[in-house]
Amino acid sequence: MTTNYTSKSAFSSHQSTRKEKFMSRKPLGLLAALISVGAPLFSLNFAQPAMAQDKANCIDVKGVGVCVEEKGAGYEFYAKLGPITSQKQYIGRDGGCATFGTVDFAGSYAQVQGCVKGSPLRFEGKAEACAFRRCKGDNFAINLPNSGNTASQPTQNPNALGKYQLFWDGVQVGMEPSWTLQQAIANLEFNKKSYPDKKVEGLFNGQKVGYELIWDGTRVGFEPGWTLQQAIANLEFNKKSYPDKKVEGLFNGQKVGYELIWDGTRVGFEPGWTLQQAIANLEFNKKSYPDKKVEGLFNGQKVGYELIWDGTRVGFEPGWSQEQAIANLEFNKKSYPDKKVEGLFNGKQL
Repeated sequence: MTTNYTSKSAFSSHQSTRKEKFMSRKPLGLLAALISVGAPLFSLNFAQPAMAQDKANCIDVKGVGVCVEEKGAGYEFYAKLGPITSQKQYIGRDGGCATFGTVDFAGSYAQVQGCVKGSPLRFEGKAEACAFRRCKGDNFAINLPNSGNTASQPTQNPNALGKYQLFWDGVQVGMEPSWTLQQAIANLEFNKKSYPDKKVEGLFNGQKVGYELIWDGTRVGFEPGWTLQQAIANLEFNKKSYPDKKVEGLFNGQKVGYELIWDGTRVGFEPGWTLQQAIANLEFNKKSYPDKKVEGLFNGQKVGYELIWDGTRVGFEPGWSQEQAIANLEFNKKSYPDKKVEGLFNGKQL
């Protein structure tokens, strides 16, 4: 590290334990009535393709079917024993555990216990089937699908070695070429506490580290070692406690939560919502407020398909898949040769 490396500054001039409430306009308690954009898709002038169905991925573990379906910002898991299927259990991509099972009429049963883990994204656990007091089971692992219609938070292996860079007020003051993420976090904690007059930031393998709380565009808190769940809880607290502030948060450099936008202005914020909830809210707003241009961001990324004619958006489908968007775009290009037809999917040009 450079001479200044051991100096470690905490941006704690405003403690990140502070939490503020964003909704400067209207509490997202309305979210069911949050807001909805854009003219109805009648302006698209085409038949809408049917929505694609989620596909199940199942493996057999000692006679127990362990199944997963991608759903919104996570997955639904369930077990199968012969013709009997258990109730589904939802776990988000950020991780979590579940226990589920099924019982048949003869008293046989299956039970599955497992957790979602990262690097790579997978579901690991144990499945067991029992009949007449005799049980058999085994451990399993399923690699999880990760479709393009999601926005997940960046994660890193805390024990992997990498390049750590320490910054004060935007200037690099230290570098360690072969530290672990845990060492980087410890160093940032030290700097945050020791140098409250500095804005402390850190990069690990080029990616920002930690949770940052933002009020009206200014960082007011920093927690290097917090989890995503802690970040979301803090944003919820701030949103409720400080309604006169525009509350935002970054986790490892990426925005957190769902933002509802009307005519270019943010009118709602839900830090802990899933992508599926965000899509449902956008659908509601689109139908309920046809005089508004409805848009949404999920973890900083635009949501949905937008059809554009001659530079003007004429249609919006929050929940369409990329395949549906491409099919619609091709239809419009062929059907309206006098128009300049363009399309965006999750904010990216098709």
